[in-house]
Amino acid sequence: MEARPVHKEHVATWPRPVRQAVDAIATLLSAVFLLARARAADHASRFVRALARDHHRAWREDLLRRESDLLRSRLRRLSPAHRPHYAPDERFAILQLMRLRGWTPERTAERLVLHVNTVRQWLKEFNLSPDAPRFTGAAPFNKLSQASRWLVHEIRALCPDPSFGTRSIAAQIVRAGIKLSRSSVQRILREPQPSRPPAPAALPSEPVIPFHILRPMTPNRTWHLDLATVQFLWLRFYVAALLDGYSRKLLALRVYHDAPGTREMLALVRAAGVAQALPRFLVTDHGCQFGPRFRRALARKAVALVKGRRRSCQFNGKVERFFRTLRLWQRVTLFAWRLTSIQRKLDLFRAWYNAERPIYSLGSRTPDDLWAGAHSPAPLPLRQNNPVKPALSVRRVAYRGDPNLIALNIQIVRSVRRIA
Repeated sequence: MEARPVHKEHVATWPRPVRQAVDAIATLLSAVFLLARARAADHASRFVRALARDHHRAWREDLLRRESDLLRSRLRRLSPAHRPHYAPDERFAILQLMRLRGWTPERTAERLVLHVNTVRQWLKEFNLSPDAPRFTGAAPFNKLSQASRWLVHEIRALCPDPSFGTRSIAAQIVRAGIKLSRSSVQRILREPQPSRPPAPAALPSEPVIPFHILRPMTPNRTWHLDLATVQFLWLRFYVAALLDGYSRKLLALRVYHDAPGTREMLALVRAAGVAQALPRFLVTDHGCQFGPRFRRALARKAVALVKGRRRSCQFNGKVERFFRTLRLWQRVTLFAWRLTSIQRKLDLFRAWYNAERPIYSLGSRTPDDLWAGAHSPAPLPLRQNNPVKPALSVRRVAYRGDPNLIALNIQIVRSVRRIA
């Protein structure tokens, strides 16, 4: 006896009590039928037992056929470009199934919701290609070693701070001389933490930086200036940041009790120009502090004021990105009540930002390194099959006694060459 599904257009017209009653009766009849078949499977007669086993087998095949028809109809509704791809071993299994069932390419494509040309192309590659990587998969050639994975998880455990993201982890590792990208760090953090074990090769090429006001090729050519507000309880303070566009070095970081005007901004630029020469360009937004008077004062110093379009934060994005880092640090740092105490904390933050915080987009170098033209050691990737197995050590230290300013000490303690 084959169960036939009830059409949905008939069920849709039934009242809710009728649907519930029919469902309850069908469930009861199904339970009675399964119980009767189970008792028949234990019957003394061999013929009855064989009949029960055959019916059970046919019943399961019918349910599996319904299930496969549902999955197949769901795949057919998808566009071919959005259907899931088959892995190499699955392609090989499809060809095996095609031979075992005696299917034609057309029948195979219909059963597995493929295009018939795809099946024909697989057959052609399998029969004529000297090697078949599409059916066996390519061997991994750059699998990261356990030491790299352990180091990433160890740094995340030492530095769970919200301001210390995957870019910062990758930059700290590259600065220590180990090649690792941010995407690899993200992938490793999604994996379970490995046990502690190591491997080296390839150097990154220096990025080609085209000449542009926002992408200078030398330090001290373009500066970025902007204001932000920080709040502690009911008190609001204003912070002005002056940033070098090439090295991202923080040239000045000053706090004000009230919104600073043009005079304060000019004094900030002149004070920064005492330590080093003034730049050729100064990038700001359209704040009232940077009006015609500010432009004329800069022009007398041969500095051109550059403003982007209104409501375009990307134009001054380097200093905006710095303020994001500053706010993350400020959330976990208790600001003092007095302006002098806040300024003292900001000076410490500026020293840490310039000397200890590598920036991923700058080749994982710190602003001081790039400003001075120092080159970091060529990072070496640790691969699983490398004969040299270094032992790594990582330690978190508080920068000048401030536990919220992270400084990592990553060392390659020793290297042990594996004996062949």
